[in-house]
Amino acid sequence: NSSIKKRILLAPALRVKLTRRYIWLGLNINKDKLKDKYLIENQKLISVEFPKSNIKKIWWFSKCFWQLFKLIKYTNKNLSNINKPLLIIQSYKDECVTSKAPNIVMKMTKSNDKRIVWLKKSYHAVLDENDKQLIIKLMIDFIERDNI
Repeated sequence: NSSIKKRILLAPALRVKLTRRYIWLGLNINKDKLKDKYLIENQKLISVEFPKSNIKKIWWFSKCFWQLFKLIKYTNKNLSNINKPLLIIQSYKDECVTSKAPNIVMKMTKSNDKRIVWLKKSYHAVLDENDKQLIIKLMIDFIERDNI
């Protein structure tokens, strides 16, 4: 669409990271006796209601991943059509998206104005307060500046 002037990508999910910890977190997210610091501190921020039974969680996650992989395939085919300014924001500690994803976007898009910002303290859906303030400032600056 020619009306889109710029794009901001937050953790572009072109390559998914499926670690044992991620699977464990997914299966244990609603457990009352869970002692995982990441989940305890950030479960309210994630604000997603997961099914209680592990079988339902696996079914739920499999449907989500199937849709995600369809979107990844579509996106990979169309990255070369992007030629507008890009701001890519990715966390080193992202539990879901590999650190290769922003580099794929950088390589495959045709934009002459593109930048990756790496966050050091945040996760995939949970932002450190300092990182959150940095992202807000970066996004406002990016949106307000003139196009090259």
